[in-house]
Amino acid sequence: MPPKIKYTKEQIIKAGLEIIRTEGEEGISARAIGKILGSSSQPLFSYFENMEELKKGVLNAAKELYGEYVSAGLLEEAPFKGAGMKHIKFAKDEPELFVYLFMTDRGEKAVPHFLFRNGINYENVLSALEKSWGLEKEKAERIYNHISVYTHGLAILFAQKTNIYTLKEAEE
Repeated sequence: MPPKIKYTKEQIIKAGLEIIRTEGEEGISARAIGKILGSSSQPLFSYFENMEELKKGVLNAAKELYGEYVSAGLLEEAPFKGAGMKHIKFAKDEPELFVYLFMTDRGEKAVPHFLFRNGINYENVLSALEKSWGLEKEKAERIYNHISVYTHGLAILFAQKTNIYTLKEAEE
């Protein structure tokens, strides 16, 4: 009878996220994840065909976490501002995950910036801007695109831990 699997797929992915948080993407390996779990690397492949599939699971978990931030921002009184501030807060709270999602070249963007056209939250954030400011779509898109550059720039400063601004100053 094969040995009982000690870890869930979620625990393996969580360990992968922890490695990114402490060592960056370069630190992800089956051996490193196994070490965190107190195991060899072999049990990981009970859930994943190969390292590429495991890394894809970690990437998707990072995207989900980011999506939770933006979704929370969209529930605020000023949803457009809330989404932008949550983008900046994600960069501050999770600098390595921010770099992993937004500043790493994989040949294609892992997560298009939340304000970029066709991004994972584009329609939700644009709709929030249109509704809360009473704008027609074309005007909302122009404002959205301009503010996205500024917001993403601030987020990069927070991810790089420059301490130039506080979150309160960024909000103002």
